[in-house]
Amino acid sequence: MDKQRKWAGLIIAAVVAAVGVTALSAGGSADAKMDRDLQTHEGLFRQLFPYAGEGMDAFERMTIEAKDGLEMAYTVLRGGEPLGYAVKQTVQGYGGPIELIVGIRPDGTLAGIHVGGADFNETEGLGAKAKEASFTDQFIGKHVPLTLGQDIDGISGATVTSTAIIDGVNAAAAQMKPHLKQNSGIIQQDVLTANASVIGYGGPVLVRLTLDTSGAIQKLDVGGVRFMETEGVGSRVKEDSFTSLFISKVPPLALGQDIDAVSGATISSRAVVDAVNEAAVFLAQNQ
Repeated sequence: MDKQRKWAGLIIAAVVAAVGVTALSAGGSADAKMDRDLQTHEGLFRQLFPYAGEGMDAFERMTIEAKDGLEMAYTVLRGGEPLGYAVKQTVQGYGGPIELIVGIRPDGTLAGIHVGGADFNETEGLGAKAKEASFTDQFIGKHVPLTLGQDIDGISGATVTSTAIIDGVNAAAAQMKPHLKQNSGIIQQDVLTANASVIGYGGPVLVRLTLDTSGAIQKLDVGGVRFMETEGVGSRVKEDSFTSLFISKVPPLALGQDIDAVSGATISSRAVVDAVNEAAVFLAQNQ
C-alpha cells in the first residue's frame, strides 16, 4: 500500500509539473508572438508616428478583443506619454484580405494609414493603387467616420477595394473610441516650432513651422521682414489659401505632388516647401 501511494504521488507530481511547463510554454509563445508582431510592424508604426520614442518601449500592446477584423492595437508613446494608437485591421477586398495599419491621434483624427499585407491581391492597375500615396495620403488629418466620395476620393474602377478600406478605417477608429474618450482631457498635444528661410524669387522667404508630436503640420506662417516676393503673384504664398494646404500633412513634402504651387509663382512656392522641409528636419534632429 505504501509503495502504491508513493507511485501515485510521483505520478501526480509529474502531471502537475507537466501542466506547469505547458502553461509556461503557452505563455512564452504568446509573448514571443507579440514580440514578432511588433518587430514586423514597427517600421509602419513609425511611418505613421515619426516622433515616437526610441526602442520597443515606445509601443505598448493594448488588451483588446479581436473581432470584426481588428487583430491588434498598440499605444504609441513618446517620453511615456501617448501620441496615439496604431491599429491592425483586416478587411475583405475584391481580390482577398487587405491588411490596414491605421494611426489614430488622441484627438480622434487620423495620423494616416498603410495598405498591404502578405495576402494583398487587388487587381494590378486598379485596386492595387490603394497602396499608393495618392490614395492613402487622403486619410491624413481626417476625422472619422469617413464617407467614400465625400471625404475620400475612391480609386477609379475599384469601388469594392475603396469601400472596404474606408469601412476598415472606420471600424478601427470606432473600436478605439472608448480609449480616446478615456484619455480626452488628459493627453496634451505638445507642439514643436522652428523657423527656416530659403531664397525665393525676390529674396529670403521665412517660414515659421509648428508641428504636433505626431509630426503633422499644425500651423504655418510665411513672410519675414525681408519678404519681397512679387505683389499679387509670389506674395500670395503668405495667404491662407496657400498655407492651409500644408495643415495636417507630414513633411517632407513635394511641390506639385503634396502641395500645388501658386499660379505664376513656382519659385516662391518651392521656397516655402523647401523651408518647411528644412524646419521639419531641424525639429526631427533636435528632439
